[in-house]
Amino acid sequence: MNENDALKRELLAEIETLMRYDEGDKTTIEPSLLEYLDTEALRQIVQNLRKRRERIIEEERNWLAQFRREE
Repeated sequence: MNENDALKRELLAEIETLMRYDEGDKTTIEPSLLEYLDTEALRQIVQNLRKRRERIIEEERNWLAQFRREE
């Protein structure tokens, strides 16, 4: 395995982690897809998933805020 393949596998693992909604989720991606995606495409996927996760967290915070009691 060369350095590029190792980086691709690392990015794939991060993508799988970002796709999971809870700890019990065992979402995986077929590793053979790595030959069709370059590292830049995988980095872009990671970046998009991070942005999505941040947006979801912010939406959840806003939703929960409506239930807080004002003192």
